[in-house]
Amino acid sequence: MGCGSAINGRPIKQIGGMTRNIVKALDMAAKSIVNDDTIPSKAIELMSSKLFPVWLYTFFWKSRLENSG
Repeated sequence: MGCGSAINGRPIKQIGGMTRNIVKALDMAAKSIVNDDTIPSKAIELMSSKLFPVWLYTFFWKSRLENSG
């Protein structure tokens, strides 16, 4: 999972939209584990997706660097 620092220890269900794929992936994985099945590739794909678009991440860090002096 990339950009995990955006979660920063907060409960993922309280964060909202940007964690929807994480919640889906964990739900799928948990069901598979309980049923002694293989974790679906869709769950892995969802977990590996970005929390927010690359352009937004880039904008955030550029603005942070500019403001740091």
